Amino acid sequence: MKYGLIKRKVLEHLNRATLGGEAISPAYNGQRDDLSRIPGAMNEAVMCVCSLVKPRNHHYYLEGGEAVGDKVKHPLPEDFRALKGCGVWEVDENGDTTRTAHEWWMLEDRAILTPKGRYLIDYYRYPRLLPEDPEDDYEYDEEADTVYAATFYAAAKLALPEDEFVYNVLMHSYEKFLDNMMLPPWCGVGSVWDAYQFSGGGLL
Repeated sequence: MKYGLIKRKVLEHLNRATLGGEAISPAYNGQRDDLSRIPGAMNEAVMCVCSLVKPRNHHYYLEGGEAVGDKVKHPLPEDFRALKGCGVWEVDENGDTTRTAHEWWMLEDRAILTPKGRYLIDYYRYPRLLPEDPEDDYEYDEEADTVYAATFYAAAKLALPEDEFVYNVLMHSYEKFLDNMMLPPWCGVGSVWDAYQFSGGGLL
């Protein structure tokens, strides 16, 4: 979505996009100050949505890395937030994946330590944030429902401190969007390696 459209939507929520059918000049009645606050407010809302309401998951192949004894240390992606569930899959020579039964370790310096081999991680990522002063043709690639919900939050922030009533109305709209965006419970089913090497299907 183009930033110019995002900006216009925020101002439309406040009835500040046009005057007499014409786009309001940034020089009009503090409009420039409002425009400068939109990216930061949008980022606050998008971070909230993507961290707490509708997490973004992504796949990443662990390739290369640094040998550490009989293990390999892989740096994590820059947008890594947390593993999704088990999150570590072993990739065989055919490209098929299986939840690994091998030990792996998360390290403090944003890295993961695995046995030698090829692995893939399934992880939640941080959202991509708007720059401080984006151009109107800047392409923002977050999902449309997240961006649209965030426009209500940004408009609410702009309404303060002059109009608390408008602030409350817009925040109510924002929170309704969050309720509708909550993902339903789900479960994953798949095969795993026999980590305990049971024989005969029983315990001794």
